[in-house]
Parts: sequence; C-alpha cells; structure tokens
Amino acid sequence: MEEVGKVSFTAAFLLSDLQTHHGAAVKSSTKEQIQKFVVPAINGKMMMGLAGNEAQGGNALDEYQTFAKKDGDNWIINGSKVFITEADTADVLLVIARTKDKVDLTKMDGIEVFYVKTDTPGVSTGHIEKKIGWHSSRTGTVYLKNVVVSDKNRIPDTITFLMNLGTEAGSIGATALGGMEYVVDETIEFLKNRIQHDESLWNTNQSSRTTVGKALIAISNFRNSVYGHYANRMNGINDSIEAGSLKYSGGRLLEKIARDMMLLHGGSGSIYETGIERFLRDALQSEFAIFSNASFLDTVIESYAPAETEKPDATTGASKHKSADGIRKVNTKVLSGTEEEIAKKLLKEISSYKNDPVLNQSEVVLIAGRGVINSWNKLNELSKQLNIPFAYSRGLEDTGITKGLNNLIGISGNTISPKLVITMGVSGAFHFITGIKNAGEVISVDINEHAPIFKNANYKVVSDANKIIDEMLENVK
Repeated sequence: MEEVGKVSFTAAFLLSDLQTHHGAAVKSSTKEQIQKFVVPAINGKMMMGLAGNEAQGGNALDEYQTFAKKDGDNWIINGSKVFITEADTADVLLVIARTKDKVDLTKMDGIEVFYVKTDTPGVSTGHIEKKIGWHSSRTGTVYLKNVVVSDKNRIPDTITFLMNLGTEAGSIGATALGGMEYVVDETIEFLKNRIQHDESLWNTNQSSRTTVGKALIAISNFRNSVYGHYANRMNGINDSIEAGSLKYSGGRLLEKIARDMMLLHGGSGSIYETGIERFLRDALQSEFAIFSNASFLDTVIESYAPAETEKPDATTGASKHKSADGIRKVNTKVLSGTEEEIAKKLLKEISSYKNDPVLNQSEVVLIAGRGVINSWNKLNELSKQLNIPFAYSRGLEDTGITKGLNNLIGISGNTISPKLVITMGVSGAFHFITGIKNAGEVISVDINEHAPIFKNANYKVVSDANKIIDEMLENVK
C-alpha cells in the first residue's frame, strides 16, 4: 500500500478495501459462498463492496436501522446505507443488518451479514457524493426495500467477519506514508530544478531545506510505526487501537506535509497539474474513511479512562452519556387509530394553522419521503387542496421524480421552521433532520417502526403512509 500510495491514495485505499473485505469474507464464509462471491471478486470478474455505514449512528451496529427479518428459507431486508464505496458500481454488497431490536455487541447477537447482489429487486442506488478527495472512488447511498435474500447468502460467522474489518485502518496509515514520501521527493526535485541567480533553491534556500528536513524526520518516525504494526500483524498480534492510530495520525501528518510542500512550490503548488494538492485533498478525505476520527478518539479515551456509569432515568432509560431521543430532543408520543381516524386528526390539526403554498411562509409543511413515491401525484393534489407547501427528502429526490423542483429539505436543501411539519414515508436520516430541527411540532407517518424519524417527532404513526394519504384526500374533498 505504501508504494501504491505514492501514485494514488484512492487506488491504494480501494485495494486495501477489497483486500480487507475479501479477507474477512474468506475467514467467515462457507466454501460455497467463497466460490460463488469471493473468488470472482478476487479474480476481477465481480466487484464486491461493503454496505455498513448508516445515517443514524454511523457504524454503531446497535443503532442500525437496516433490519433483516426471517421468512422461511429467506430473509427480507429493509433499510438504507450511506457513504458506501462503489455504491453504483459494485456487483455484490456485504450488507450488515440488525435482526433483533436489542443487540448484544459482545456476542454480535442480533447482527447478521449477507451477500446481496445489486441486481436483486429492491436494491437501488441514490445520490453519489461529490467529495473533497478520492475522486476515483464513487461513494453514495444504497437503498434496500423488501430485498429477498436466501439464507444461503448469510455469512455464518459474523464475529470473525466484523473483527477482520478493523485491519483496514492500518492500511490507511501505510497509504499515507507513501503519499508523504512522494510529495517530499517531488518537492526536492522541484527545488533542485528551480533556479534563481544561477543557483538552485535547494542549494541556496536554507529555510526550504529545513522544512524538508523536518518532514523527513516525521516520515521516518511514522514509517517505524507503520512497519512495527505490520510486524505485529505477521506475528498474530492485531491491535485495533494501533491500527486506528495509524489511520488517524497518518492522515493528519500527510495533510501537514502536503501543505508544507505545496507552499515550497509557490503558486504552482495549488495547480492541479503539479499534483501536490491532490494529496492534501486525499489526506483530508481520509479523516472520514472507515470510521470518523471523532469516534476513534472516543474509543481511545474510553479504553484509557472509561466514563463513569450513571443510573439511567427511570422514565426514558437514558443516562447523561447517551440521549434516548434524537436531534430535536422530544418526548415522542404514539398517535393511534384507524387509517381514516388518523387522516381526520391530521386534517383537523392542519386546519388550526395559517396555511400558505410558499415553503418559508406557511405554518404547515407536508414532506414526502421515498416510502410514498407511489403517492407522488396524490400528495401534489393534497397539498393544493390544503393550500400548503409540498416538500421532500433526499431519499425521494434520489428516485428522480422531483427533477426540476427545489423544495428539498435537509443539509443539501432547505432548512425550515414552521409550526407544524407532517412527514410521510420519510425514514429520517441525519442530513434530513437538520432541515427540520427548528420546527415547532413534527408528526411522522412511516410503516417502519424502527424509522429514525420517530426519535425526532412529537407524534409517531406506525402505518402505511400511502393509505393515510388516500384517506386524507378522501376526507378533504
């Protein structure tokens, strides 16, 4: 990875990514699974990716909202994954899903891993991210709706699979090392060929030599750490904290050295063709690879000085170290009744506010998610009948049905603060919740009882939002 990292950080990461996934799969899968999925992936006939990270809780397995339910000899998977490498180019995904409401992380009870072919009905790709770095790696959202997977595609040894994923962090350190070596070598060559007053800057500019010298010392120290880590791995010692440290410190050190070398190039250092700035961008991007640096630091701190355990609140079950609710900090109540009764309650609630079809002027906003794509025309009609604005989540936008409209809610769209928000079929990813965090009251309807949106709603309705919409249209007329 060190040598490949001198040419391309992304190429090295993808090789590491594939190597890690393939290795984890080989150690935890059946012989039939290895022949069917892993061997074709290794010989280049198939691209295999990992679908783990989620909008709610990131890589926290016990907070995953992607669920797999047993159905005879099959499993039915529902959920979504974000920031997935090769989201729209992978032929098969290793999908990590919850199978129980309560997960025992010590035994990985309630967590399963499945081989899911991306041409399986119900698997679709959403938004492809425009990242600061790693441009040759396509990263995006993957949706799973009623995806039927045979139990033969379930990896039998979940613990072994997940434990072997952690080795990837060390490869980020080795890749960063290669990048450091390249930018310093390239800068030395530049200074030797840059002539002023008939002398090269390398011979006459002591401050430049000092900057390079400091970088070489830092690289030497970091190289010792990387080689030491791999020596330990060869001897059967696999320290996840050590591997994570290489990823954390490697990215940051490459970032500093690349920036310093760019400055030694003068104005040409910021030009794409020079090639140095790419390593700076890739170093910044590496901070978000595998796990966030913030979550890793929490792990390090917890291993050194664990947080004191506090008695949970008798009502919510939450401690001061972990909130039981979402971003909006609400106490969610259940709104129950038949579909017709719920529809009438919603219509009555809407009528008590001042309505306006303009998004930022209305006291009520109706928001649609991917779960009500089949009711798109009905929602448009309903919003007109009620004289309220009709907005949507990125999940629905990813289907292409909202093309030409600009009422997207969330980080990449609008932030609104009406007195009442009603969401229909919205799962409630983090980037969406930030768009409604200042709303007065939120009523959410979704068929998935585990939908993250419910942690941020004042009232939740576990029901088919499409049927509620039908009832609302029927009663508003």
